[in-house]
Amino acid sequence: MFSRLMRGLQAILFRRLSVIMKPKVIFVLGGPGAGKGTQCSKIVEVRKEKNQ
Repeated sequence: MFSRLMRGLQAILFRRLSVIMKPKVIFVLGGPGAGKGTQCSKIVEVRKEKNQ
């Protein structure tokens, strides 16, 4: 019984960790000079603030 409970808890933990650890991919599209680099820099700064 205890081992079954532990396996269930491990499965739940694994699912939650896989969601947390999953990388996020953001595509920034636009023509030359549209400000893609500027927007990417802003995204990086916002993400850093949220992760600290």
